Amino acid sequence: MALFLGLMGCTPGTDDTIILFDEETEFLKLSELMNDLTPAQQNAFLSKLPNLSENTDLFPPDIMGEYKISPKQFVESNIGFDFFDDNRDVKLRVFNQHNRLAKVDFYEGGVSRIDDAYVIGDGNHFTLYFTEEREMQFMGVTYSYERLIVITGEIASDGIRNLYFGNVILNVANGTDPLTGDFEPGWYFLYKDADGLSERGNWF
Repeated sequence: MALFLGLMGCTPGTDDTIILFDEETEFLKLSELMNDLTPAQQNAFLSKLPNLSENTDLFPPDIMGEYKISPKQFVESNIGFDFFDDNRDVKLRVFNQHNRLAKVDFYEGGVSRIDDAYVIGDGNHFTLYFTEEREMQFMGVTYSYERLIVITGEIASDGIRNLYFGNVILNVANGTDPLTGDFEPGWYFLYKDADGLSERGNWF
């Protein structure tokens, strides 16, 4: 995808200014991907993510690379437990980043998926987010669902520091949980890399 970027030169007494001549037509804000959730559901999820960058006006940092989220640690959810209940390492590959657009391969629960993603941030702090469709089994029930994944952290030469990632359910095609009732939009699940560093490497 060709992006048209221009750099305005520095003039005496002014700062360098970066100008985006043509906005990326595919870029969507977090709020636009959460349109089906109520404002209360959106706020309940987003308020739990630390260092969440909502700055969409500046160019984000280059976060391309492969990272391992290990050990993955469950932090909290709004239903009181980890519905996904999977403590295996998560692998993340970010590639083809052009300003605020990128591709991600999010390897979780033994399943790898490539999705379009959005990157925002300032300095070394970033927020990466994307939606994906998945299917899972829980207590003998199969669920087809769409979720929004939001990853926050600080990019460094050795990986991503203080990485957190959250899932929030956007919609569910089928399935009923015998313990909690319907698997519902608005449920969220928050995790972190427990040792504070998601190491950069060749994980795929």
